[in-house]
Amino acid sequence: MKHILYVFFALTLSCGISSVVNAQIRWIVPSQNFQESGSTTVNPDRGLYKQLRFDNTFSFAVSPQEKNVRIYFVIDQFINKPFDQDQMTDFGNSLAAMERTHQRAIVRFLYDYPSADVVSSGLKSRNARTAPASLMSMHIRQLGSVLASHRRAVFAVESGLVGFWGEQHGDTPDKQTPSAIASVVDQWRVALAGTQIQILARYPKALQEHIAKQPDILAIQPKVGFWNDCLGAHDDVNMQVRQVPIVEGETCMLAPRIDYSCNTMMGYFQSIQLDELHSEYYRDIIAGWKMQGCFKQLEERLGYRYVIRKAKLADDGSEIMLQIDNVGWGRSLVSRPLYLVHDGHRVQQIGDLVDFYPGSVNHLHIHLNAPLPLSGGSITLETDDDVQFSNTTGNLIFHFN
Repeated sequence: MKHILYVFFALTLSCGISSVVNAQIRWIVPSQNFQESGSTTVNPDRGLYKQLRFDNTFSFAVSPQEKNVRIYFVIDQFINKPFDQDQMTDFGNSLAAMERTHQRAIVRFLYDYPSADVVSSGLKSRNARTAPASLMSMHIRQLGSVLASHRRAVFAVESGLVGFWGEQHGDTPDKQTPSAIASVVDQWRVALAGTQIQILARYPKALQEHIAKQPDILAIQPKVGFWNDCLGAHDDVNMQVRQVPIVEGETCMLAPRIDYSCNTMMGYFQSIQLDELHSEYYRDIIAGWKMQGCFKQLEERLGYRYVIRKAKLADDGSEIMLQIDNVGWGRSLVSRPLYLVHDGHRVQQIGDLVDFYPGSVNHLHIHLNAPLPLSGGSITLETDDDVQFSNTTGNLIFHFN
């Protein structure tokens, strides 16, 4: 069932407005029709991402064409020592470059990227080699300080560090307990306090007891959830019961719980409101979706997808009414103030995209602080991070000759 959200703003912020529309007002409608685009809309924090890897360096660059990326930072040379200031400066400079181009990263830090020989042994020839708990805590504080300073470049932190690939399995028993994993997550939350960066654990079972003791952990920033690097696999418990929010992940070579067909997996992704998915792994499964014809649907529906359906403007420019639908499988997990713009100049905030849930039909009736001129120019919508609406006319509402 679709959600319907009615949002009323009087952005003097000091008083409300009447819900009764003046019967004498005449309304102007746009000359263009609002049609949903038939193509993928590239936006931050949603859709398919590419994965990058950097070993023992924090000086890196991401192609400007990549809006969303997941970055592995292999830090096996720091198992016994902290990072130095030059390395953290490099890290800050690299993230600052991403901020300037409105790019967003999911980041993971890991000590042990196992060799092919270790993998061929079934990861049983040794335990993962990771830093002592006290040094791991220092690394979280060092990294967290830089990430928090450049929060506009970071969507989520996969809490990582523990286990092979930072996937929180295969480590020594003391680091594998639910309380130990919860401690790593909590340390990231402290380090990133005051940001909107999502903190992710690899397995929901490591967080269940923790969340039961602290239920508000799912509501306050930084929020927690988990990433799933074997979506739909035989051990994917969320195929049956959604216990902890899944934010992003990938498929893998393990046998499926049900199957990896379009019908099963697209329905699953919609049910868990999946935001982002690795575009290149597991290749055989992705190739199957392309062959079955659902890959385009996947590209379009992951995360949020906003479509302007209706608009009308009072003939004196004092009020505007909009309908904006979220037809994506997910939603914005961070606050994204939405602004009305006239000829490139912001008029005022009219809402926040974080409130537009999957499947929602959102009616906005805004009494403007100052009337809009109705001759010449255009009226559009924008956010601080350049979210694009999935209309053939983009973010345009009105254009006056």
